[in-house]
Amino acid sequence: IKAPLPRDTAPRDGAAVYNPQAHPQLSDDGRLLLSYDVNWLDASASAVSENVNRNVALYRPGFLRLKLGD
Repeated sequence: IKAPLPRDTAPRDGAAVYNPQAHPQLSDDGRLLLSYDVNWLDASASAVSENVNRNVALYRPGFLRLKLGD
């Protein structure tokens, strides 16, 4: 099942989401906390600088809570 990412953390064109990690120790009953990393597919210095300046949140890990069950 592919869960949608929240709109404010969804990957943008030219970005890749990778390295998902489950954090059961920080999860509630019926919900699982997940973290993931985002990076740009164009790793040239000018592209990275432009992307960081445009949206610094994409350079930080993202988190979401996934509802388990029904």
